[in-house]
Amino acid sequence: MNALRYGRTCAGRVGYWAQAALPVVAVTAALYLTGWGAALAILQLPLLALVVHRTGGRAWLPAAVAGAAALALGEAGVAAGMLPGHLPQPHGHVLGALVGLAMVTTGWILGTSASGREHAEQTVRVTGRRYEALLRDGADLVVLTDSRGEVAYASPSAPRVLGLEATRLLGMGLRERIHPEDRTVAAQLRARLRTGEAEHSAELRVKHGDGDWRWYELAGYNLLAEPAVAALLIRVRDVTEQRALRMQLSRAAGRDPLTGLATATTLERDVDRALRHGLRYQHPVGVLVVKVDGFTGLVDTYGKDAGDKLLTDVAEVLRRAVRDTDVAARLDDDRFGVLLGRVAGAEKARRVAARILRGITAQAVAGARLEVACSVGLALAHPGGSDAETLLQHADTAMHRARRRGRNRCEVYIEQETIAPWN
Repeated sequence: MNALRYGRTCAGRVGYWAQAALPVVAVTAALYLTGWGAALAILQLPLLALVVHRTGGRAWLPAAVAGAAALALGEAGVAAGMLPGHLPQPHGHVLGALVGLAMVTTGWILGTSASGREHAEQTVRVTGRRYEALLRDGADLVVLTDSRGEVAYASPSAPRVLGLEATRLLGMGLRERIHPEDRTVAAQLRARLRTGEAEHSAELRVKHGDGDWRWYELAGYNLLAEPAVAALLIRVRDVTEQRALRMQLSRAAGRDPLTGLATATTLERDVDRALRHGLRYQHPVGVLVVKVDGFTGLVDTYGKDAGDKLLTDVAEVLRRAVRDTDVAARLDDDRFGVLLGRVAGAEKARRVAARILRGITAQAVAGARLEVACSVGLALAHPGGSDAETLLQHADTAMHRARRRGRNRCEVYIEQETIAPWN
């Protein structure tokens, strides 16, 4: 088997040498038959360039060697009188030697240049195939869009990531598959990408090829200024399972997935614990319920992404406003709760509420500073005077009273039949 393979290799090399050498030998022989071989042999140089161009960079060696050998044989034939020679000797022989040397030198230069070019082209082809394989088999879909979101290119991984052929995403195909509630988020992402070269990302829902809405992370760079790309490069990754797992872990840890605050269940448990602690050590417990007014209208105007940004900003305001020993929680979409585990009295609790009101009522949303309304309800419990559920209900009742009385204010729940020792 090895001998057969070696024989085929040798035969291939002989064939390649013959293909490169025969044209040069034939032309050289024809020139010497005219009697002007050495003088006309300079025509071999463009022929050598043509052979190298058509056969490849490696062809320079057989072509140059064959040309030089043919020149030597021609001059030998002229010297022996076997071939006609119209040039005076030894000038003809010197000219033939110079032409032969020029053929070898020129052939080497042409061959080296052609080999370098061929290597570069081969590298480009191999690199292109590697990138194509990565884009086809990679976990992400890669798209190139213009500043309006029109897709010019979608990688071959589209069927695996989105369940669609890449051609169906071209133009406005991808943009039209974004969930209507998330199109504002997509527009804001494009706007951020157009403003600079930093990476920006967003999570939004896109309709899969099977008809289901799935969550995808879109992360991209601005390469509009790169002449070779001139587009926004966006990676699309299915994060449906990761998002579900993240939410499950947050719930298991008693944390709200968006804001990182405690959940309503966790707050109620902590209020119950604080009341028992207050009964034991004889100190009051306070609860605040905070309502972000107009939240639904803000989401309708600026989109879900802006709404999420506002909620995370409100959560940060609550963290800064309370002590490390207090607990801040997200109760539902736009309601928050705060446990003041060891509060000195109503006035101290009102000061916490005032800090929260100041922090929330002028948040920047979608790049614009907007007046965000807020209502706060406060309820206090003396040792042994209430349970967790009742205390939270009292704070919620006070919050609704604040909304009815003009918002951006705090109301305190007061039980007529109870005289608290701190008042």
